Amino acid sequence: MDQNEIMKTVSPHVKKLEVIQWAIVNGVISLMYSEFIRRMRSKTSPVPIILIPEIQTIHNLLKRDGPMVTLLSKSLIYDMATHPLTQRFINCPELVLFTEEYIDLLNLLLDHYIVPNLCKWIPESISNKFNLQDKNQQTFWESNEIDLFDGKYLSVHHYEYIAEQCVLQLLCILPSIQKDIYVPEENLHFVMRSNEILCINHDNAICPIYFTPNVFSNEDVSETLLFVTSTEIIEDEDVYSVKTNPFNKVSLIILE
Repeated sequence: MDQNEIMKTVSPHVKKLEVIQWAIVNGVISLMYSEFIRRMRSKTSPVPIILIPEIQTIHNLLKRDGPMVTLLSKSLIYDMATHPLTQRFINCPELVLFTEEYIDLLNLLLDHYIVPNLCKWIPESISNKFNLQDKNQQTFWESNEIDLFDGKYLSVHHYEYIAEQCVLQLLCILPSIQKDIYVPEENLHFVMRSNEILCINHDNAICPIYFTPNVFSNEDVSETLLFVTSTEIIEDEDVYSVKTNPFNKVSLIILE
């Protein structure tokens, strides 16, 4: 399929593609930014500063030919399409690009359009969050002594989180999917059931993070995500007792 054929085929679905791209970028950056935040260190001498990982570390993790981006390009669309929640709502008009007719095209667009944007936007977004482009700011200092993910490539469990988070980021904003949304009366104690999706956001976040039982049980990511959202959970069969920062914006979502 040449470029003209691709444009002709996708032109009726440009808005759907933009929403999918937004969800995928958020799914990846929710992990990258959380790990970035967790690794920050305070230093008080000779003046108080905060040491942060180098932005180049994010670039290195998102190298176009690196193992993580290669895995995303190869598998993400198909794993999103076969996710149980996607299959449950596959007849929604916004998910038509995940159907058999379009999925190979969507995977091609991921590889040639979404992934290059993702590799560019995520380091830029994190840099902007810390105002690193301002050479006069003295609060945050990049340090080459701070590793992300312990200096290793992302594991298969990190990828599994990204795939699920991309699905959640997408489905939770689609207008054609009905949602039962409950806002807890207080953040210091509430109950989440296994069929609910916990959404946590706050003013310093780049995007919300969605928690499911799968996310809680993913030990490679859950500790970091709970740390950066100041959240504690206690599991009791299919019920979770949750405590989180009073300033977080919290909701429980059931997709219907």
